[in-house]
Amino acid sequence: MRFAFAWSLAVVTILAQPSLAEGYTRASAIRSLRACNGERVKTECSEDAANYLMGKFYRGDQALLPLLIRTGLRADGALATDLADFYADLLSTRPELFLEQLRGFSPSDQGQLAWLAGTGDGGGLAPDELKTIVANLHRLAASGSPNHRRLARFVLREVLSGNRRANGEPPN
Repeated sequence: MRFAFAWSLAVVTILAQPSLAEGYTRASAIRSLRACNGERVKTECSEDAANYLMGKFYRGDQALLPLLIRTGLRADGALATDLADFYADLLSTRPELFLEQLRGFSPSDQGQLAWLAGTGDGGGLAPDELKTIVANLHRLAASGSPNHRRLARFVLREVLSGNRRANGEPPN
């Protein structure tokens, strides 16, 4: 009986670890997101891989952020929803980091990524989260270089547009 309990506890412990439960390593999850971005790799695009990499990012693997941001340009369905939540969280907690990542993209792509952030989980952002994002972007739009301020204002417009659309409101 003790053996069965110990074995069951070990299995539950192993399955609770995302990298083992989902079968991802950092490298295999990166390959999956590369497939999401249209690269020809021998794996399939998976939102589970994106979630695994988001978890690694939150645990300190900052090198994953460019890939996670770039993936939003081709994402749809559950992957787009997961990335939108991730981007909104960045705009709430580390807006400078999100804007810094956007600088490497064309204005059209910047708008698409910011708009996606505004959609949140597909139903728009929670009021408190939207309030925090708006305050952060207003703060950034009032400081820094002219390009930095311009990007913050642009991102704010796109986030608000995405949020209105996700809430079923007409665009402005």
